[in-house]
Amino acid sequence: MFEFPHLPRSAIFLAAGALASAAHAQNLTDLYQAASAYDATYQAAKSQYEANLARAEQGKAGLLPTVGLSATINRTHFENNKPATESSFGARGATLSASQPLYRPANRATATQAERQAEQAKSSLLTAEQDLIVRVSQAYFDVLASQDSLAFVKAQKTAVAEQLAAAKRNFEVGTSTITDTREAQARF
Repeated sequence: MFEFPHLPRSAIFLAAGALASAAHAQNLTDLYQAASAYDATYQAAKSQYEANLARAEQGKAGLLPTVGLSATINRTHFENNKPATESSFGARGATLSASQPLYRPANRATATQAERQAEQAKSSLLTAEQDLIVRVSQAYFDVLASQDSLAFVKAQKTAVAEQLAAAKRNFEVGTSTITDTREAQARF
């Protein structure tokens, strides 16, 4: 098994995953899109950003006016048996109230803090995105370098095999020594 001590394991696994999914994503952009959907670090930063955006909206809600609406309907039916009178009457009412306090320092502080947290989460998301780009790019280029190295080793092995065959032919013909053949065999 080949060992790559200078590469982190995550890069090796990402590169292996890239090779395994080469039929699906063959360029760097497609690999980045696929990685962004599954990378835990990026997804955590994205979720934190969305949560902080929701908190910022909740913080703004404390500064908005409050509106209340209530309605009542009453119907009363009255019957008296002695004078044989009967009467009904109803009452309806509706109330709409709105209030906007002029000074809410606690709510203002909460809204400001929530906005700052949303800005910080956006920065963290951008950092995670850039980190993902670097990791995917590094793994992609490592795979390309490995493919080039493999092609080079195969070409080198073919060349050495041809040298060995030529050395054996030359020995059989008598134009070279056994030492030339043994050296070619050792290189192979």
